[in-house]
Parts: sequence; structure tokens; C-alpha cells
Amino acid sequence: MTSSAPLSIEELTARFNNRLAEQFQNARNFVPFLSVRNLPALGPDEGLPLARHTLISLPSQAFQELWAGGALSFTVEWLVTQDQYRRLFTPAELDIARVRIGLEPLQAPAETTRGELEARFTASLIRLCDFARDDMRYEPVRFRALLDERGGVEAVRAVLAEPALLGALAEIAEAGRSDLSVEARAASLEFGELFSVEELATARARAPH
Repeated sequence: MTSSAPLSIEELTARFNNRLAEQFQNARNFVPFLSVRNLPALGPDEGLPLARHTLISLPSQAFQELWAGGALSFTVEWLVTQDQYRRLFTPAELDIARVRIGLEPLQAPAETTRGELEARFTASLIRLCDFARDDMRYEPVRFRALLDERGGVEAVRAVLAEPALLGALAEIAEAGRSDLSVEARAASLEFGELFSVEELATARARAPH
């Protein structure tokens, strides 16, 4: 009796995308929380990008309500931690998901240089802009230009001094897309050390609550 060959990354991605779409549909049907009822209907190629975006963002309102309601098996984070999908994610992404649902991380925290952290922060803000464009049909042109010109840290400092540089992105975040909040990203545990105490206080005050 021979064992079946492992799925290719393409096949595994397709399976993950389908599973997450089904999971969101089941959550909308069976979980009595407003934020969960508003989970998006996912297309065939949207699951994995959404999962990665979820992991670099602050925990969503839907996650918090599912956690409080004892329904973690409906969360993106729970699905990411399932053994069959681990090949799709980096060790850092897996540990973010594990910690959020109350599991021990798989790897010891590695020392990260400031330059590496700044580069990761810039990359996360570029992905944020891409999601605003793809999900909300809004292109934060001025902020994206700042990212390209100055990098993430200096772009955020400019925004903290002049909020209008975000255009409509701040209003979109306030209207229910807290995952698109630049200030919340800056004030997160992952990236907060890049900013001063005063800058963090300003970012937290402006981030959606």
C-alpha cells in the first residue's frame, strides 16, 4: 500500500482558500455576532492573502468576539495553525496565529535588528495600501508615495504630524476596517518600539477603538 504524494503548494493553497471561504460562510450562518455576520464572501483566490493580512494586523473585532464566545474554530488564526496548512506560512506567521489562540509559539523569539524591523514595518504598510486598493477601491496615493520615498517609520511620523496625508484611509478604518488603520499598525506590539512614547500616544489616540 503506497501513501499518496503530498499536495503541491498550488493545490494546498486552493484547498486552504476553499476551506476559509466555507469557514466564513459557516460563521456568518451560525455565530450570532454582528461583526461575524459581516465577514466577507471570499473568492477562490482570496483566502491566503486575507490570512496573511490578518496575521500582520491587530486582532479584528470578529476575532475578539469569536474568542469571547468560545468559537475559535471559526477564526483565520485557528485554520492557519492546522497541521495540513503549515507549509503555506512562515514560522513567524504560525507563531502569531498560535499565540493569538492561546498556544505556545513554536520558535524562540529571534533577535531582530532595527533595520530588519523597519523593513518589515514598511512592507506591512505597503500590503495595507494594497488591501485598501483591492478591498475598498481606494488608492492612498499620497501615503503610498511617502512610503516609497521615506520608508514606513518616517511616513508614519509625517502622518502623525499631518493626518490629511492619509486621505480617506483614516475614515475607512474608522468605518469598520480597523485592519487598515496606519496608526493601529504603528502602535502594535510588533512595531511599537520603532516610535517614541509621544508618537505612540498620538497613534493610539487616533487608532479606531
